[in-house]
Amino acid sequence: MSDLMVLPVSAVAREWGVTPRRVRALLVAGRLSGRQLANGYWEVFYPYRYVFGKRGPVLKCQQRQDRIKEYLSKTL
Repeated sequence: MSDLMVLPVSAVAREWGVTPRRVRALLVAGRLSGRQLANGYWEVFYPYRYVFGKRGPVLKCQQRQDRIKEYLSKTL
């Protein structure tokens, strides 16, 4: 881990255009890698290691296309 830099939550939130609360929620959920310091503050590892969610409009669109391709491959 020595090749990783750490960034404060506020800097990541500003860069991503979200609130610091959202970044902390991602850290707590394990979807963003980082560490919590003894004083309760969080540090985010850079380069970011982010796990994408399983919901949302873009993913639903992709799932719909996958189902259509699967259906067409079975019927043809």
